[in-house]
Amino acid sequence: MKKKKRLPKKNMTVKVFLNTNIIIDFFDPTRLELQKVVSVISAIENDELESYLSESVLNTAAYIFRKQYSVNSLREILSHLLSFTRIISCTNDLYNRSLSLSGNDIEDAILYQLALEKK
Repeated sequence: MKKKKRLPKKNMTVKVFLNTNIIIDFFDPTRLELQKVVSVISAIENDELESYLSESVLNTAAYIFRKQYSVNSLREILSHLLSFTRIISCTNDLYNRSLSLSGNDIEDAILYQLALEKK
């Protein structure tokens, strides 16, 4: 018997965690995943999804974009990003939980734990 997918209740907003690749894909028109990401960001901007990201995602994106954009353009990009998403802060407890997970990618473990914060 096939399991039915559970849809969110009408009053529940679907929450998404934006990682660095999603941010880069959205603001870099040369990226292959641009169209998929534009669909997700459009849904966020239309209040169909609620989005979150971490400080490290924002900082990494800013670092990568600094070579591509002027300081003023980068400020506009980051300001636009912050207009539709919320930043989740890391805590010592969150880092400790991340370090206790198995796997080799500590950064992914941290981002995974951050995403669980807003589950």
